[in-house]
Amino acid sequence: MTQSSNTSVTLRTVPALAGWLWIKRGWQLLKANPIHIHMAAFFFLGALGIVSLVPVLGGIVAALLMPALYLGVMATIAQAEKTNSGQPGQLLDALGSPFKKDATGERSALKQLALLGAVYALAVFAMVGLYSLFDGGSAFKTFILGDPLPADAKDRAEVMSGFVGLVLIYAPLSMAFWFTQQLVGWHGQSITKAVFFSWIGCWRNKAAFAIYALAWVAIFMSTSLVIVALSSLFGSPALAGILLTPLSLFLMVWVMCSFYASYESLVQIVE
Repeated sequence: MTQSSNTSVTLRTVPALAGWLWIKRGWQLLKANPIHIHMAAFFFLGALGIVSLVPVLGGIVAALLMPALYLGVMATIAQAEKTNSGQPGQLLDALGSPFKKDATGERSALKQLALLGAVYALAVFAMVGLYSLFDGGSAFKTFILGDPLPADAKDRAEVMSGFVGLVLIYAPLSMAFWFTQQLVGWHGQSITKAVFFSWIGCWRNKAAFAIYALAWVAIFMSTSLVIVALSSLFGSPALAGILLTPLSLFLMVWVMCSFYASYESLVQIVE
């Protein structure tokens, strides 16, 4: 998918079952060109990871680049179904599309996407900062900074409850930014309008998103249980660790494809 600046869009309202259909559609998109979609997703993660290693400025630059890199993955997924594996140039072109100059010779979309990244980073920082005032920052330190879980059962329970609270308050923020990258980068909307559209689109379809979230939880839990059962069957605890890493990466790419499927389902271009 290429940028179509200033196109008008409207939002669809879909039944609850659509949440499951987004996952099925994501699988269909992934099957269409799994190699290039995986390469695009790994490029996204790798680029952010490498940039983040730069002292002081790395995290800031990564936050600014994230929407454009993510949009490149979405463009690759959109293009994958129309491109066979013998035409990698089209997929690479889609991956780099957010960084291209527009008709005016400027990288207007990239600038807006970088600003969107800054807005999102500030929103997350503010949300976590405010929540940390209530739980003492334990969930943030454990699940964001990577501190180990406390050994004491009571302290560990407090951290886990803090994590649940963090997820619950993050949900409204994720709704506000669910497909803002596409609305800004592909349809030329302002950040304010894109955030509003994303929030409204998610809220109108909250039943579908609830089914979507529950289905993904079930998929992740069931696949993890199968891996653990196989490792027990073969009497090799290390097997679970070996298999879970590639499985998690595969599921992550499938999730990305389902992100695009939800955008495809909810955002309608007005001709």
